[in-house]
Parts: sequence; structure tokens; C-alpha cells
Amino acid sequence: MGPPMKTSRWNAGGGRNAAAMTRSTGERAWSVCGLLLALSMIAGVLAGCTTTGGAGGAFCDVARVMHPTERDVEVISNRLVNDVLSHNKHGERSCGWRP
Repeated sequence: MGPPMKTSRWNAGGGRNAAAMTRSTGERAWSVCGLLLALSMIAGVLAGCTTTGGAGGAFCDVARVMHPTERDVEVISNRLVNDVLSHNKHGERSCGWRP
């Protein structure tokens, strides 16, 4: 007898042989389960981003009017002043605030 032949996953044509390419039913089932699990996780995350209620949605439930003090106005940047004003204007439009 000669030396044992090494088995290869590559056939002489350069591609994988048919035995190496087939997947068992169990492997396919796990693959499908993994896909379904990933899709359900994505759906759960997206559903968590939706809001119910009025035009302001969750913003009106958690946000409050910002009232900077005179000291705040002296030391904060113009950009932050604009951000506070924008926040308060959004609250006026969406939540009916009266700052």
C-alpha cells in the first residue's frame, strides 16, 4: 500500500467539492434562527424609537423650559445661547410652553 492520500476540500477544477459545499439541515436551521433573532432585535430597537401622543411626543414629557441666570448669560458662548433659545422655541411650538 502506498502512503495515505490527503483529502482536500478543493477539487482539481479549482473550486470546492460538492461534499464540502453542502450544509446539514441543522446548520441551516441555526442559520435561519440567527437571522430571525437578528431581525426581531432590530424590530424591537426600531419600535422603541416610536412615540405616541401629541406633536411634541416624548420631548414634551421630559424637556423643560430653560431659564438661564444673568451670570449664565455673561459666561456662556453665543452658540449655547442660540441652542437655549432654539430649545425654548421648539417647546413653545410643540408643547405650548410660555417661557
